[in-house]
Amino acid sequence: MYISGAFDVMIICLGIANFAFGVMAAVYAYRFAKALEKAGVNQADLRKNEELPVVALTDKAIIAMRNRAENLYTVFVNAAAVFPLLGILGTVWALIEIQGVTGSMNDNFLAALTSTFWGLIFSIIFKAEQTPIEAWLDNGMREAERCLDIGEQKNEET
Repeated sequence: MYISGAFDVMIICLGIANFAFGVMAAVYAYRFAKALEKAGVNQADLRKNEELPVVALTDKAIIAMRNRAENLYTVFVNAAAVFPLLGILGTVWALIEIQGVTGSMNDNFLAALTSTFWGLIFSIIFKAEQTPIEAWLDNGMREAERCLDIGEQKNEET
């Protein structure tokens, strides 16, 4: 295998790993948003009316869910940003090899194009994967802030 083909393999392996991080981020962001949608909206309203039983998530549980979802999302987004750069790096490496005697010009030119291709393909996939994760995380964050603000207001009153 020509050395630039290693960039293709590396990009594909890292892409699969980052896709898994994206799936985990999506699962946690979705659970976070849905848990607060079910319990959080009611929680904020129920805390105002002390006669109703509060079937709620604790502030600590809300913060833990938020932190887990945010951390996975951050890893996913930051790793996704590297893929165009990996594609360019593979391209430059393959074009540099054209000057050497390590392989034929056609092989190196093909390696330059394929590394760019894989970098762009994974960037597009991850951008599409990012959109619903971001929406779920934003919804969860809004509800978490609402619930946590209500909790802080109640604690200040007592």
